[in-house]
Amino acid sequence: MRAVATLLIGATILITGQGLLLAFVPLKLRLMGSGISDIAAITACYFVGFLAGAWWNERVIRAVGHIRAYGGLIAIVVLATLSLGLMRDPESWIAMRFLHGMAAGGAFLAIESWLTAAANGPDRGRMLAAYTVCTLAALGGSQFLVGIYNIGSSDLIILAGMIYAASIFPVMLTRIAAPEIEPSPPLSLGNVFRVSPFAVVASFAAGVTLGGFWALGPLYGAQQGLEPHQVSTLMASAIFAGLVLQWPAARLSDLIDRRIVVLGLTVACTVMALSMLIPWVGRIVPIYVPFGVIGSTFCLYPLAVAHGIDNASGGVNTLQVSRGLLLANGLGLAIGPFAAGECAVIWGGPGLMIFFAMVLGSVALVTAIRMVTRRSPPSDQKEPFVFVRTNTPAGAVIDPRNSATIASNTDGQPATNS
Repeated sequence: MRAVATLLIGATILITGQGLLLAFVPLKLRLMGSGISDIAAITACYFVGFLAGAWWNERVIRAVGHIRAYGGLIAIVVLATLSLGLMRDPESWIAMRFLHGMAAGGAFLAIESWLTAAANGPDRGRMLAAYTVCTLAALGGSQFLVGIYNIGSSDLIILAGMIYAASIFPVMLTRIAAPEIEPSPPLSLGNVFRVSPFAVVASFAAGVTLGGFWALGPLYGAQQGLEPHQVSTLMASAIFAGLVLQWPAARLSDLIDRRIVVLGLTVACTVMALSMLIPWVGRIVPIYVPFGVIGSTFCLYPLAVAHGIDNASGGVNTLQVSRGLLLANGLGLAIGPFAAGECAVIWGGPGLMIFFAMVLGSVALVTAIRMVTRRSPPSDQKEPFVFVRTNTPAGAVIDPRNSATIASNTDGQPATNS
């Protein structure tokens, strides 16, 4: 763990900048007079760029090496960030946020492939847990930076650029030999869907929910009359709730059918979102409470991955399942802002809560149907729950549940399910 400390520190700093901009950009655009549709599109373009960069920047890393690639990609991130202070039209913001996402996805690919090289068998679980805690804690903590400067100025843009630049230093000090990145094997999301339709649907829905959360969550708080520092607390309450709930959700899902845990989480979130549409409930229940409950959706993707790996069969190995569910989650993140934006355009202020209720209520319904039509895997076939917060296909290799698949591929034998 000491050997990878510099990489974990670099990733933590990088995600601090990411979390700051994700909360700041919608508030800044609102102040500039941009409409909901423009704000949703700009947020979505960041996630589209991130998905593309996380999956296709491996060519850049193979060509120039990890350190050079990481330094160059962070330079692009800083450039795209600082340029926001000079731009006023939505089209320019769309282009810069897409470029930012492409470079950030590649930077995370470099870090996670580096961590993969250092992850020995017994240490994989600890390393992945440490990475998950660091990233979620940084994501939540970064929200409090939103209230320290005036949203109308360029101070927070400059601060974000400084944070991104600072992430280079710990990575440059890394002593672990950079691994060779092999071309990724072809991936069929259809094959993963045949293994576990529920896991694909839940992973996609988790991405859609969080995409809408990042696009409209800050705006929802501002519409409720919150000041920027209160909006930051609102967003942080959801993220830290998701972090804290990882442990009880993990323990419970190892003891019972994981879909029961998903059903409980999604029903609770749906009921809470619908209750906020009742005027007197909104006056009694502090706004931080529903956001804390909805923050439990940060547990939805790890639960979906665990269920999908439990069901791995039919020629699809666990690594393929992990990568396929990561892709489904990324597609959801890219679509979520558009869907949430349309709900806000149609229903106005309550649109975000209606969006949450529709998406998570649909997951609850699908979960109930699948529980009736398909039995859960037997206990001896279930793998222990693992905290998953990786962003790229390279990060999926760290998951200890994929160790058997990786070992069989290394030995030159056909991959087997773990």
